[in-house]
Amino acid sequence: MSSPTAALFIIHHSLFIILAILLAFTACTSATAAQTTASTPDSSPTPTLTPTAPPPPPKVTYTPVELGTVSPVIVQRFPRRGEELPADGAIELVFDRAMDQNAVDTAFSLQTAADQPQQIEGDITWPDERTMQFTPAQPLDRATVYDAILTQDAVAEDGAPLAEPFTFRFSTPGYLEVTQVIPTDGTTDVETNATITVMFNRPVVPLTSLEEAEKFPQPLEFEPAISGQGEWLNTSIYVFTPDGDLPGGMTFTVRVKAGLQDVAEKTDLPNDFEWRFTTQPPEVVFTTPNDGQTLVPIENPIKITFSQPVEAQSAQDKFELTAAGSLFGGTVAGQYEVISETLTFTPTEPLEFDTRYNVTIDAGVTGAAGGSGMISPYSFGFTTVPLPRIVGTEPADGDNNAPPQTGFSILFNTPINPATVMDHVEMVPPLPLTPTLVYTSYSPWNNSFNFSFGAQPSTTYQVRITPGIEDPYGNKTTDNLNVRFRTRSLPPNYQLRTPDFVGTYDAALPAKMVVRFVNVNTLNLRLYQLDPEDVLNPWDWNTDRQPDSSRLLREWQERLEAPADKQAFQVIDLSEEGGPLAPGVYLLDTDSPQLNNQNYYAHRHLLVVTEINLTLKAGQRDALVWATDLANGEPVTGQEIVFFDTDNRQQLGSATTDSSGLARLDLGQRPYRTTIIALIDTTDDNFSAVSENWARGISPYEFGLDFAYNLPDYNVHLYTDRPIYRPGQTIHFKGIIRSEDDVQFRRPDVGRVNVSIFDAAYETILEEEVEVSPAGTFNGSVDLEEGAALGNYTIAVNFGDQHFEQYVQVAAYRAPEFEVTVEPSEPELLRGEDVEATIHTNYFFGGPLAGADVTWNVLAESYRFEPPQLGGYSFTDANDPYVCFDCWWWQPDTFPQPILDGSGTSDAAGQLSLTLDGQELDEILETGSQRLTIEANATGPDNQFISGRNTV
Repeated sequence: MSSPTAALFIIHHSLFIILAILLAFTACTSATAAQTTASTPDSSPTPTLTPTAPPPPPKVTYTPVELGTVSPVIVQRFPRRGEELPADGAIELVFDRAMDQNAVDTAFSLQTAADQPQQIEGDITWPDERTMQFTPAQPLDRATVYDAILTQDAVAEDGAPLAEPFTFRFSTPGYLEVTQVIPTDGTTDVETNATITVMFNRPVVPLTSLEEAEKFPQPLEFEPAISGQGEWLNTSIYVFTPDGDLPGGMTFTVRVKAGLQDVAEKTDLPNDFEWRFTTQPPEVVFTTPNDGQTLVPIENPIKITFSQPVEAQSAQDKFELTAAGSLFGGTVAGQYEVISETLTFTPTEPLEFDTRYNVTIDAGVTGAAGGSGMISPYSFGFTTVPLPRIVGTEPADGDNNAPPQTGFSILFNTPINPATVMDHVEMVPPLPLTPTLVYTSYSPWNNSFNFSFGAQPSTTYQVRITPGIEDPYGNKTTDNLNVRFRTRSLPPNYQLRTPDFVGTYDAALPAKMVVRFVNVNTLNLRLYQLDPEDVLNPWDWNTDRQPDSSRLLREWQERLEAPADKQAFQVIDLSEEGGPLAPGVYLLDTDSPQLNNQNYYAHRHLLVVTEINLTLKAGQRDALVWATDLANGEPVTGQEIVFFDTDNRQQLGSATTDSSGLARLDLGQRPYRTTIIALIDTTDDNFSAVSENWARGISPYEFGLDFAYNLPDYNVHLYTDRPIYRPGQTIHFKGIIRSEDDVQFRRPDVGRVNVSIFDAAYETILEEEVEVSPAGTFNGSVDLEEGAALGNYTIAVNFGDQHFEQYVQVAAYRAPEFEVTVEPSEPELLRGEDVEATIHTNYFFGGPLAGADVTWNVLAESYRFEPPQLGGYSFTDANDPYVCFDCWWWQPDTFPQPILDGSGTSDAAGQLSLTLDGQELDEILETGSQRLTIEANATGPDNQFISGRNTV
């Protein structure tokens, strides 16, 4: 089929074909099984559930040909591989040269593929000297497998035999059969909006135009009758769509009448094909409130959702709401509303407080389309909210071990009005008058009212709660409570006030340590002097590792004095006389008997005591140290600096400081970056050390700076003459290469580079070697074919072990001649205010596009006010105790949803004014802040469609 309408027919139906195939794979029962039910006549011949495989191909004698013989070759055959041969068709062999016709006639045979094959007689003709045709004397049997055999007795006119016997197997067309039906035979609980699908093993209708499709056969009959529309998704799949929902709980018989023909072979369906299915009756799938739900508001309606649209009167007649234990029958009166599958019952009067209600839906609720009613009754119950009362507090009355910074929570048995709580709460000591020191919140999840008030440790508090706290209906509590509790003291704790585990100290100053502590009165201290090489892996000492006892310089105990529960600081002398320590590496180890679990990270410190300050800057290929005297700041000259790799304690080399105190070491090419440490390893007073890791407070990331440890040897700037191309155009590219050494860029010593360009499927369209100019530049181009693939193309440059890429887009675009912009009058507005915007349509050369057809639409999405300077605060109405509002992973995704649309025409100035009524918007929008996106689309004189958008 080659007509345009036929192509449209195929495209129009492609989506439905995919859907039908998916449905077929998910069917519960095979259609073949449906064909063999006792109540359904079978097609003839009966298809086999498990086909019997034909025997192996026939064995034909093989005779090796003489070396150097150029044997004839069969270049084409009919039927081709995988094709069926019509029952009245002919077999055709085409050779690469003229053949000895008598020899070929004798060598060819056709037989059935069986353990005892049957030879097929026929006539052989030669349309030309290279083409042989075999026509069976009688039409071949349908649904039968045959073997065609050509032995090596077949020779060419020059006498050359076949190199080997030639055999192939084919089959003839079978009979028209139903292979799959949906719903399958015997299926129950079929949805009432289901479609009915039947699939055949052979094409029943041809590929043709939409007009011709109206004449296609409609093969299905229904008992009872179903009105609807049938459609052929392709040549062998037919789908019937009922005009409306099917009646529920009803059994349907579907029949394909005998005599239906396939379009190719004109074979009939010998017998009627029948199957049956039953639609599901209505049933309850969801209720509001849920079964067993408590704290149900007394004014809420009851909603029942059925599995299908239901008939309104039958649903009302079968519904009953009763109050449990009522003395007057308990049936509750109300108003009904049935929309599709949902029944809503609104009581005439509010329900009673703290009352159990039962809902019953009797059997017999019928679907909107009729049919059998709901088979079984359905019932559920719920309990309404009780009158308010206090059920507990946290801390509870008499609690003498409350957390030191505890808040206070009042637990209620029902939702309450949080605005009425604090007027009925008195506290001793009184609550702070400053509002920022008292924070209140209400949790509907457990009906608790919470407030924090800056509780202090080791303090007794008394909270008096008076009657009068209201629920949403104005009912008041009658509880009069006095809650007395005491907070416990702060846990003992202390910390060495150091910026990091390792610290550098001036050997000329007294050695002191500051301790911050609370509820600790005794501190045990031990000071060890370590070997200089111990500084290479200082973190080894931030564990429970203990130095050798011979390294112990001093062990003593300090008394710490401060009021209970008050944080205090105390300065501790590390030397006995309060003087300085000699240059070297020291470990300070501390503990306290008031702390059960020792934390070595918090209570140990490594001291590098020195008279020389070392500043280290390390790169990928070199390291620089600046040595200065801590006493006067002058450079230290002539001092040897030794550099180490801390990962494996390997010495990398040494360098001597110059007159500026600088020492530089070339590290060469390191396969990967490791941590560098530099030290003055001497036994005199010149010892000092510095490491890249000792950078707390001065690391690049702490200043928001981008940095990289592994720097490339080269940098390539690769670009094209434009960012986007059309098929048929030429991509011009250029590259600039520079060798990179820190901040210095030099022209490279690179003579040639390999350039590869890949299309969107990563197929190579260019592979060439390009010369690099003395200035370090190179360029080239590639012509795109007219039918070039669309998508992102990759330009790759390789030289040595360097690889660089640049991407460019190829698209079937048309350059726009005009632009569309949307200009809101205000970027931010309050809810309820009118939104005004102007849509501009202008040519790129500057003139207005007047008289353009403009369509516009408005999309809305939720908006969160999140100023960066207030990242720890939440500005939403949500109050969920299980949500981390500050966590990046909590923020839900928002998607714009269309809410309004319209159209108009641009005026002489190329403008269209738009005003959105604020009150109308407020009713449409969801609660909370919203971001509106106004999109405008204009159509130019040449039918070019251009869009623009902006947000409010």
